Formats: sequence, C-alpha cells, structure tokens
Amino acid sequence: MTTANRELLPRDSWMPAIAMLAVALLAVAALLNGIGNVGVMAPPHAGGGRHVELPALTSAEQFSFAGADRAIKRLKLPESGRAERFEAYEQLLLALAESLPVTPQNATLDRADLLLTKSLPVAAANEVTAVLPSFLRYRQAEKTLLGLSPGAPGDIEGAYLHLQLQNALRNTILGEEVAAKLYGTSYRMTEIHLVRRMLMQRQDLDEDEKRRLIREQMDTLMTEDAPGGTR
Repeated sequence: MTTANRELLPRDSWMPAIAMLAVALLAVAALLNGIGNVGVMAPPHAGGGRHVELPALTSAEQFSFAGADRAIKRLKLPESGRAERFEAYEQLLLALAESLPVTPQNATLDRADLLLTKSLPVAAANEVTAVLPSFLRYRQAEKTLLGLSPGAPGDIEGAYLHLQLQNALRNTILGEEVAAKLYGTSYRMTEIHLVRRMLMQRQDLDEDEKRRLIREQMDTLMTEDAPGGTR
C-alpha cells in the first residue's frame, strides 16, 4: 500500500490485504516455475532474395500470427519509427502473447523477432522485441492469478486490492520502468476512480470529512505520480 492509502480503508483491513498480496505473489511464482515445456518452433532459415525459407512444421509447432499482423497494421508510428507513447505497443504485445506457446523457447521467440523486424521500423521492432519475453511471463502470471481468484471482485474494496495486486505483479515481472510506461496511465486513472468511490461509501464519515479525505488522497496520488514522486 502507498502512503495514499493511510485513511482509505479501516485500519483492521490493512493486514489481511497485505497478507493476501504476499501469498498470491508467492503462489503465482511457484506455479510459473512448475509449468512444463510445450512444442518448440524450428529456427528460421534465411533463403534467397528477400524471402525467408522456413522448414516444415508439425501441427503442434504451428501457430498463427494473424492477430499480430492486424495489430501491426493498426499501429500508427511517427517518422521517428518509435511510438510516441509506449502504451501503443500493448495491443501488439497482447496479440503476440495469444499467438505464442505458453512457454516459448528461443527458436520460437526468434520467429516472433523475425516477424517484428520485417514488419516494423527498426526502433519500434527493437522496443517490442526487448520487452516481449518479460511480457509473456507477465501474461501467464496474470492468467494464473485470475485462476486463483476467479470471477470479478465483489465490491469496490475487492476491486482496489485486485488493482494493487495486479500492479505489484507487473512491477515484479516487467520491472517498474516498463510497467510504468506500459500501464502507468491506466493504473493511475483506475486507482483515482476507486479511491473516490471507496471514500464516498464510508459510513463512518460525514460528508465534509469525506470531501476532505478525497482532496487529500487526490493530492497525494498526483504527487506520487509526478516526476520525482515517491511511487
């Protein structure tokens, strides 16, 4: 929990939330380490001219890049060849995550890299290729996490705790810098929305106190998200 959560929830609800966060992260890590290998693609082989000659693949080794192709076509890049905002790569990364095996090996990632290199400007291809392995691990961890707690959160407090857990998972697997560039804006807006709703539902506060706490929480969140903040 950040400093913005000091008065957000009743005090006796903090420790169960923190314990749930720690246990869920440990469970996800354990499950990920236990995932076995699946079929691996054969390595790419360069052919003559501008074409790429690929060996025949078994049905277990084949996967479709149709979703990634569509995401690439929708990706609008400026002359620099790099997305102005890193969030623009999310749909392409999601499409690749859906196309690739659960635990892709180096040869499989080589094929994905080849597609990106031939379909995107060098700057964009390098950015997506660099984050792809960790993004695939994150998506698998997120699916595992959802399996541990199926169904949507039953209330605002549950939704807020799920958001914090999801953010912790992103920071752990993607790294704080990549997680902030890829999800920072959506995380901040969702957090602000849920904080306001939780404070408005507090039955132990009068309206003036709710408004005061909302102002304090919003000021704290904006300070933490500003350059040089403490988040």
